[in-house]
Amino acid sequence: MKSLKSLGIEPNAIEQWIDFSIPENLYMLAIYLAAPQVENDRLSARTKVGMRQASKEGKWQGSPPYGYVHNKAAKKEEKALIIRDDRASHVKEAFALMATGFHTAESCRRRMKERGMKLSKQAFLDMLKNVAYTGKIKIPAFFG
Repeated sequence: MKSLKSLGIEPNAIEQWIDFSIPENLYMLAIYLAAPQVENDRLSARTKVGMRQASKEGKWQGSPPYGYVHNKAAKKEEKALIIRDDRASHVKEAFALMATGFHTAESCRRRMKERGMKLSKQAFLDMLKNVAYTGKIKIPAFFG
């Protein structure tokens, strides 16, 4: 506040004008400025708790991994994934090729690209590391 005043700027609330000649009115300014931040923080915390709970219940959060789609027929609260048949064969083949031990990730990606799998280098590496393909959902540690 002092740095703004030294520049000749007097910040104020549009709906609740504050008379800065009364020192106690700074309390009101603090409340006006803090209230929206507190509400944002509460909303963020509730969202994180809800998403964590949904993950614990096996519901998928976010975009589905390559080879899966959201089941539109499932109830909204289920957020079920189903296998996308036209891509599932690519995923199975890519993992099978990597399991042989004869292919690098890049040689496997190029081979799969020839078969129609359109993933960037990084997206392909991310797919190979994604625990979702093992049937698990990663739930990060929670720090309230």
